[in-house]
Amino acid sequence: MNGGTHETVLRNHDFNNIQSNDSHIGCLRMLKSGRVDLTPSAAGSVSDKLRKAGISRNQIRQTPVVLIESEGYIAFSRNAPGRLSKNGGTPYPA
Repeated sequence: MNGGTHETVLRNHDFNNIQSNDSHIGCLRMLKSGRVDLTPSAAGSVSDKLRKAGISRNQIRQTPVVLIESEGYIAFSRNAPGRLSKNGGTPYPA
């Protein structure tokens, strides 16, 4: 995806044959149409993206390649206290 984490990681590893798109669904549609051979996607959200792109799971296959690993993210409400911190350390920006 244009400027996304996956693209950044690939470019930082000297991949230069990258076709970008402005959405994950667009990337999957390029894969289905044969315009690209691979597209990165988070395992936890690929099913929803495939459904939105109109692609069945049996039309793609997962590779054993792990591009990045993530434990996920934490989203804070704007109403969260401004002094949230990990283990009592430096507060996260509000």
